[in-house]
Amino acid sequence: MPRRFHLQASRSALTVLLLTVFGTGSFMPPGLQMLAPLALIGSLAATSSQTGGAADRTARWRADLHVFATELPRRHANASHAVSAAGFRQMVDTLDRSLPQLTDAEITVELMRIASSIGDSHTGVDTWYERFHRYPIRLSWVGKDLRVMEVTGGAERAKGARLIRIGRTGIDEAYARVRTLATRETELGARNDSEYLFPRAEVLAALKLLPGTGTGSFTFKDDAGMTFTLDLRPISAEASSAARWYRAMSHVALYEERSGQPYWSTRLDAGRVVYVKYNSCEDPARFERFTAGVLKSVDEPRTRRVIVDVRDNGGGDTGVLDPLSAGLKARGYGRRPGSLLVLTNRGTFSAAMWGANDLKELGGLLIGEASSQLVQFYGERRSFTLPHSGLMVSYAARFFALRDQQGLLVPDVAVTRSFRDLVTGADPVLQAAIRLPTPP
Repeated sequence: MPRRFHLQASRSALTVLLLTVFGTGSFMPPGLQMLAPLALIGSLAATSSQTGGAADRTARWRADLHVFATELPRRHANASHAVSAAGFRQMVDTLDRSLPQLTDAEITVELMRIASSIGDSHTGVDTWYERFHRYPIRLSWVGKDLRVMEVTGGAERAKGARLIRIGRTGIDEAYARVRTLATRETELGARNDSEYLFPRAEVLAALKLLPGTGTGSFTFKDDAGMTFTLDLRPISAEASSAARWYRAMSHVALYEERSGQPYWSTRLDAGRVVYVKYNSCEDPARFERFTAGVLKSVDEPRTRRVIVDVRDNGGGDTGVLDPLSAGLKARGYGRRPGSLLVLTNRGTFSAAMWGANDLKELGGLLIGEASSQLVQFYGERRSFTLPHSGLMVSYAARFFALRDQQGLLVPDVAVTRSFRDLVTGADPVLQAAIRLPTPP
């Protein structure tokens, strides 16, 4: 490691050492945990205002960069699977030389860029969104269009429109720049990430898509073909959370109705289908109790089919779904064609994708969209915190491989939702599942 990364002598040296050795998890000895918060006091805003001026600010960022550059490769299951060690060091060296000239936000963006080069969806800088401002729009890719799905103050006219330009840059070039901060694992994953990155003022400024972090110019096209430009003012993360957002959707689909519940079930198709919505891979004991109730429904004579919907499940514990998989296997579901259906989309991620594949191996039929993650992937996310900025860095601690499979988890029956489907709450994926011939 170059000498310039050596930690500067300062009163924070102890906390740098503690966080470098122990991270921020439960592995730190209890007697030292009381000291760790000292390392988190500094924030991106505070670092610029502390005494000592620009030199001290650069020294603090250099200490953080040292922790980042040392600990991320050391802790990751295989930090060189997508970028060479030399390539990683070169990016770190370049950032180190640029520290005095960059703002705190620009340094954060560069750390995001370096973390994304590791090449998996579980590695990145996680807490940037808590500090960055956002423009009053929420976006989603629908086919090749980047649609405005929700708006708040000042952006009402853009609701439902396509975003086609940011400042003077067309959306294709803008995406190419944002793409450098997103996951390198898959294109679908990068699109998912970009939906969160596009509205962030500090990101757009750092990528030279806008001249600064103040009012920004955004150009849209509505469904009537009319192009219009809005000058939008960014709001803080706190203001965004407190704001009233207006949806382009007049209705939501069944699977979106109870997104706050980790899992729930109901009957469909005149009672012949047991439908299980699996939103989150969490709380194994609770899910086991939930499964007991589901299997009682499955055992009723009128049941002909089970549908497990894992759309928009962001993952968690890979073992949570096991009781349901085992119960369905014991009852022969999957052996009869059409008796077990699994609904997926690009939001089916990590442990949820793993669970969908388990059900597929029982004989389940996958319907919907491909996952946004490779079936062989680096996962089991863990994290450590940079001592001065307080930024949290996540990394993948384990490699997962699904038996001789490559690429994405691709559905057996491909069905996507159009923008009109999204707006009206129509669900052609579930409709396709219901329409399949019912097994005897």
